[in-house]
Amino acid sequence: MSDGIGARPLLAGEKPDGDLEFPFRFPLRKAIRSFDEEKTEIVLEEPTADHAVKYGLLTRGLTDETAAALIADLTKVPEASIKRMALSDMIRLTTILSRFLSQAAR
Repeated sequence: MSDGIGARPLLAGEKPDGDLEFPFRFPLRKAIRSFDEEKTEIVLEEPTADHAVKYGLLTRGLTDETAAALIADLTKVPEASIKRMALSDMIRLTTILSRFLSQAAR
């Protein structure tokens, strides 16, 4: 099944309407190092109202300035490691998170 937009196959835990099942496992195309461990996937916990307030998700949405920090908070992976993700992984993940946040507002 695809997301209907760019015919990108949906990941496990990702629904066509943008909703996600948590914990959400995101496979990385390129591994990152975190705490001297190579990670080929990161696991995101469900965002809470605290995350929405802390990162301005209610007023600004997911921005370039907050994306890495939010992902680090949801995965417990250091922000420095998140910032070393391959650009394609960051774009895919922020697109998925943006769709989730948009559908949550409906």
